[in-house]
Amino acid sequence: MEDMELETVKALNDALAKFRGQVKAIKKDSANTAFMNNGKPSKYASLDAIWEEVQKPLSANGLSIIQNAKMVGDTFTMQVPARVNGQPAMKEVVGCSVQVDTEIRHSGGGVIHLEGVPLPCEFNVHKIGGAITYGKRYGIASALGLSTDEDDDGNSVALETTVKQNVTFNKTANAVKKATTPTYSQSEVEKFIKYVGTLTLENSMKVWDKVIKYNHPEVNKAFDKAMKERGLMISEDGGRIVPVPEKGEEVNE
Repeated sequence: MEDMELETVKALNDALAKFRGQVKAIKKDSANTAFMNNGKPSKYASLDAIWEEVQKPLSANGLSIIQNAKMVGDTFTMQVPARVNGQPAMKEVVGCSVQVDTEIRHSGGGVIHLEGVPLPCEFNVHKIGGAITYGKRYGIASALGLSTDEDDDGNSVALETTVKQNVTFNKTANAVKKATTPTYSQSEVEKFIKYVGTLTLENSMKVWDKVIKYNHPEVNKAFDKAMKERGLMISEDGGRIVPVPEKGEEVNE
C-alpha cells in the first residue's frame, strides 16, 4: 500500500468508508455447538450470509474481494479430541496448515493485502475444505471490519482451555494408541511406499485417499516427497491435486 499514489489511496479509503455506511448488520445464521454462551450454542455468520450482505455495497463502490488459499509448511502429527470406550481422550492424526490471504481491490487501482494466519487441521479433503471456509470467513470479516460472531467476553476460549486441561489421559492412553494408531510390519510399510512411488497426476486422488487412510509417518513423508518430485500440489479449494503452476501462471480451477 506504501507504493500507491496518494490519490489512489484516498479513492480506496473513500470507497471503504462509503461501503461501511451502506453495509447492513450481518445475520448470524449458524450455531456452533462446540462453544456455549449462557447455556446456548454460540451463533456466527456463515460465509454465505456474509457474502449475501456485502456483495452489493462492495460492487456499488467499485470494491471487490479476492481470496487465495494455500497449504503452508509440511505435514505433522497433531492431537484431536476423541472418545475411547466412552471416555474423553485425544488421538494422534496427520495434520497440515492452511492459510487464506485476502485482498481488497478498488476499481481505481488501490489494493490492500492481508495475510492470513496458518490454520492447523487434519490432513484430509473434508477437514482442509472446512479450514479454507473458516479462513475465508474470518478473512473477509477482518478485512471489512464486520462483526460475524457473538461477543462472549472470551469465555469460549477460557472454556476450551479448561476442557483441554481437565481431560485425563493416563487411563486411556493405551486404549487411544490401539484405537487410533494402526500397526504395520516394516515390509507392509515398504510395500506401500513403493505404491506411493507410482504417483501420477491421473492416479493422484486415489493414492492420496489411501495415504490418508493408511496414516503412517513414513508413508506420509514418501507422499510429500513424491508430490514435490512430480511438481504436484493440492488445489486451493483443498479438493484436488493439480500441477504446480509456472511462475506467473494461475492454477486452472
